Amino acid sequence: MKDKRGWLFKNLANMITVAGLLGVVCIILFREKLWLVWLLSLVVGMTDFFDGIIARRFNIKSYFGSALDRLRDKGYICSLLFILASWHWFSQDFFALRVLALFLVAGVIFIEISLFGFWIFGILKKLEIASNPYGRRKMFLQFIVVTVWLSSLTAEEYLGISLMGFSIYLLLLLLIAAIYLGFKSLGGHLERCWV
Repeated sequence: MKDKRGWLFKNLANMITVAGLLGVVCIILFREKLWLVWLLSLVVGMTDFFDGIIARRFNIKSYFGSALDRLRDKGYICSLLFILASWHWFSQDFFALRVLALFLVAGVIFIEISLFGFWIFGILKKLEIASNPYGRRKMFLQFIVVTVWLSSLTAEEYLGISLMGFSIYLLLLLLIAAIYLGFKSLGGHLERCWV
């Protein structure tokens, strides 16, 4: 019997992921408008949440969709952390913590680029490219990092509420945990590639 679900339905999760990719492009284009970056970040986060739910719920998962999801996730985290570290930062009162945070942000971006390299290698070698449990936890933590960072900066700039004194310590702990999970995720990908 012919499948009655149309092309639009079969690609619904992929279209949501593409909307997230467009959101990442908009974040990069409008990086100086903090409130807009904050809003776009929430939209991209929702696309990450809903595309997976829809793909699993309606059994429309695909290799292409998984690749799009990875591309959106890496683009989102790397570009947003770079934008936050470059354009929107904490006050100068936190200089030593700022240097530590910059070091940790660079570590997260390095891990994400390395994972992207393993992903490309896996595609070329026709290996399993699905993220491992460590990678999923890492991505969740990184989403919390950018949400806390953006929300604290937005509250400070637009509402006059200073949250960075507390937030910077939370951000540092979350970045350290994300780096730990990133290395565990890299280890899982190394096993897949070399076994």
